[in-house]
Amino acid sequence: MTIENCIVYGERNSERMRDYHLLDLGAIFKTTTAKGRQSEWIFSIYNAYCRLNPYYYYYEDNSITDDLQLMQVSYFPFIPSVSYKVYF
Repeated sequence: MTIENCIVYGERNSERMRDYHLLDLGAIFKTTTAKGRQSEWIFSIYNAYCRLNPYYYYYEDNSITDDLQLMQVSYFPFIPSVSYKVYF
């Protein structure tokens, strides 16, 4: 790495990550079993519009152009969930 490609950091807390937001949805359907017990079907979606929120950033060295690139790591773009609950 040459001197031109060194990372120069600014003042402490002078940079910000991209905005982090998501939409969680859920629905509960209450039913009764054949034996007369109350039960629930629970459906949920984490991050419904599948936004790739930043978890952290790192720099990657591009060997072809000898430049540094800022890369973003994101987790959990979209997670559906279904559960069933019976009350005794």
